[in-house]
Amino acid sequence: MNKLPVVERRYVIAFALTATLFFAWGLASQFNDLLLHHFQKALDLTRPQASLTQFAFYIG
Repeated sequence: MNKLPVVERRYVIAFALTATLFFAWGLASQFNDLLLHHFQKALDLTRPQASLTQFAFYIG
């Protein structure tokens, strides 16, 4: 039985890089939610200011 590869051999590096970047993006997104509360306390941010910080992260 012939097994077909998930990704062609010439695309393995590009596939691995893309998968790694998506993982890193998700991890950064998760840490942003966790750290926002601590930033709010440490920097004396109000709720709207903290929300603006989160909004700026997701916009760009």
